[in-house]
Amino acid sequence: MKDTQKKKFVLPDVSHIGVVTNNLDKTMRELEDLYGLKPFLVMEPGYVNTSIRGKPADFRLKSAFYQSGQVIFEVISVLEGDTIYGEWLREKGEGLHHLGYDIENMEAWIDYYKGKGIGVLQSGERPGVKWAYLDTTTYTGMIVELIERTEEGKLIKERERTTNNAKGENEGTGLGSSS
Repeated sequence: MKDTQKKKFVLPDVSHIGVVTNNLDKTMRELEDLYGLKPFLVMEPGYVNTSIRGKPADFRLKSAFYQSGQVIFEVISVLEGDTIYGEWLREKGEGLHHLGYDIENMEAWIDYYKGKGIGVLQSGERPGVKWAYLDTTTYTGMIVELIERTEEGKLIKERERTTNNAKGENEGTGLGSSS
C-alpha cells in the first residue's frame, strides 16, 4: 500500500468559491447589486495540458475574481469547448460549482483520492499553477478543486494582489487570481 493511501489527508482552509454562469457580465452586476462585490478582476486564462476525465481537452473560459478576506470568489463562464462547467450548467444550472483548496504535492493528493474511488474530472495548468477538479459530487453535492502553485505561481498571485491594491482597485480586497 502506498504511503498516500495510509496517510489521512486533511484539506486546508477554503481558498476560493467557484460559481458558474452563462452570462458573466450579468452575474457580476447582480453580485455588485446584491452584495456590493466590486470591482472584479476579469481575465481569460491561458491554460495548457488540459484534460477532461483523462482525455485531452481544448477550451476557453472567461473568469472574474473578487477577494473577500482570505477567500476568492470566482465566477466562470465558458467561451468555447467542452468543460465540466458547461456540463454543470446544462445539468444543474447556474450557481455554486466548487470549493477550491491551495495544496502542495498535487500527485499525492490525487493518488489519495483515487484510493478512495474519487477521480479527476478536469485538470490543467497555467504559468505557476496546476489545478485538478475531483469528482466529489456524490459525497458533497459539489466539486472540490485542488490548486498547486509553484514559487512562481505564488509570486504571481502576490504581485496581482499588491498591484490591484496599489491601484486602489478592489477596495482593499487583496485580490489575487485563483485557478
